[in-house]
Amino acid sequence: MNIRLRVIALIGAIFVILVWAQVLVERHVVMPSFAELERADAETAMRRIDYALDRTLTELGLLATDWGNWADTYQFVEDHNPAFVAANISNVALRQLNVNLLLIVDSEGRLVQAHDLDLQTDQPLNLEIASRGALPEDFPWRANLRTGIGARGLLHTTQGILMLAAAPVLDGHGHGPSRGMVAIGRLLSPAVVGSLSARERPHDARLPGLQGRLPQSRHDTAR
Repeated sequence: MNIRLRVIALIGAIFVILVWAQVLVERHVVMPSFAELERADAETAMRRIDYALDRTLTELGLLATDWGNWADTYQFVEDHNPAFVAANISNVALRQLNVNLLLIVDSEGRLVQAHDLDLQTDQPLNLEIASRGALPEDFPWRANLRTGIGARGLLHTTQGILMLAAAPVLDGHGHGPSRGMVAIGRLLSPAVVGSLSARERPHDARLPGLQGRLPQSRHDTAR
């Protein structure tokens, strides 16, 4: 074999070795690095949405606490005065609160008042939980009616997933006995998911389950 053929063979061998080395580097170094970055980005996005959901449920819980710990609500659960509904529970009220559902339930689980609203069309949503005369017998929060402890979580409905928070009906001074609960909900629509993920920063938080407890501090809002 002359010198030229030997040089060509050597160059070809070096080229093959370099290509093989590049394949190995991409397979064992570059690709795992990209996969790790993608996994980290996905975890960050999930933490962001998780934290945003927790924040929103807390806000709904504070609204429920405010409505529940109100002397007028306390009296309404007992006397069912329609003047309370006319003055306080309407489409305008739900739009101001930016919620889709407001329930007032007595201590036996019967719905004293239920109002739901599609905030986009200003029409009733006809949610099953609002159209029943009482909470389902197997509804997890029935236990909270006995204990007077607030709750928050996610509820599957025919209209989608509902973020829902509830608080006991107290006398306006944080005292009982509880006469039931006020539950306030907001549908988890694609637009809501987008706005939640956009406005919140990453944070380590976990979404409580349906039996999660609610902070007992009162949130004063104008009605």
